[in-house]
Order: sequence, then structure tokens, then C-alpha cells
Amino acid sequence: MKLTSLASLLITACSLNALQADAVPVVLADSFTTESATSNTINYPWANLNYTNFQNWNVTRGSVDLVNLNGSAKSLWFQNYNGPIPTNSFVDLDGTSRQSGQLTSKNAYNLTAGNYRLTFDVAGNLGRLPNAEGVTVKLDGLGISQHYELASGDGFTTKTIDFTVTTPTSTNLSFTNENDDPATMNDNQGPLIGNINLTNLSAGVANVPEPGTLFIGAGLLAGLYIARRYGKRPTPAPAI
Repeated sequence: MKLTSLASLLITACSLNALQADAVPVVLADSFTTESATSNTINYPWANLNYTNFQNWNVTRGSVDLVNLNGSAKSLWFQNYNGPIPTNSFVDLDGTSRQSGQLTSKNAYNLTAGNYRLTFDVAGNLGRLPNAEGVTVKLDGLGISQHYELASGDGFTTKTIDFTVTTPTSTNLSFTNENDDPATMNDNQGPLIGNINLTNLSAGVANVPEPGTLFIGAGLLAGLYIARRYGKRPTPAPAI
């Protein structure tokens, strides 16, 4: 095989390993857009009050509303809020039954050992009522619980929870409307959740070539070059 071909194969193999390392498997990605597109009409943003037909979630306490603004109904949903809303589809965790709600993943996630990142967008009730809001996020199989207190006018921000799984673990994910002041709950206007993503940050790391492997590969190329450069030179005649 020609040296140039060998070099190309080695470079290609290293490139593929790098690409595999960059690919971060997604455990969950849910923006609620698919559900909104089929269940909520553009001109009627109230169509999914007390919604239960989620693809990835069960409503395991109280009620929640699925909201799809479609870029045109902001004035109807947020009469007293003028800030940005980065997502068209989201869930109000205090539905329209005066019973604050809870979303729990329909299926447990079987997580292998490694590092993970959970991100989601969360907001207060965006000026509909002057009440503070609260939401608790849990990964029950891992004993992870994080609570967020939100002012009424707090706009959508992205929250991040990084965690490590040491042994293969099965866990559910839940978002619950809870508040330091219970008097502000069960009023049909709760914290808002959207763009939920859970990713495995460690997947692909094993595919990254070790530094020693790269060094050996470079040495192999150097050896082949020397062999080709000098291996066919005629042996000089002995001196007389």
C-alpha cells in the first residue's frame, strides 16, 4: 500500500473518532411543539386547558395547561407582560382546575454511568397575577431535587442541572408546582415550563483515540516514510 494511502486512512480514522466523540446522545428533547401543532389551533390558545394527552409525560397531580402561542396570541395570555417569550409552546404547571399540577415522565430513563445535563426553560406566571411561583424538579432514582422560586414577572430563562451517574440507574423526571407560600398555589396561573432536554455528556468519550494511539500512528507513518525513502538505495561498494 502506498504511504499516502496509509496516511489518508489514519487521518480519516482519527477524524471519525473525533466526530463520534462530538456526537452527544440525547436522552430526551421535548419542546411540546409537536403536541401543540396537532392539538392547539392558532386562533384559540385556550384549547388545551387541563391537558393530559402528552407524548412523554403523565399528569400525576392536579392539572396543567398546554399553551401554544403561535406568535399571535401573546396579548391574550400575558396581559401584563411585555418581555420576550423564546418558545411558542410550553406548559402552565397550575392548570384550570384550581389544583396545582405535576408532570412526570411516562417512562423511566435507564441511564448508564457517565455525566449528564438537564436543561429546561422556566418562567413565572408572566404578570397574569402578582403571585410568586415555584417549581421543583426531581430525578427520583438519583435522589436529585432542585427547587426554583420565581417572581410573577420573571421571564423565561434556561436552567441547567449537571449530574453524574456512577452505576446504571433507572430514574423518572418530574416537574411540580410547589411554592414557599402555599397561598399562591391552586389559582390557575402557575410557573411555565418549556424546552426540556436531557443529554449524556459522556457518550462517545471512549471513542476518542488515546494520546498514545495517536503517537503510535504518527510513529508508524514516520517509519514507513523512512523505509520508503531509504530502503531501496543501492549498497555502496566497499572501500579498497
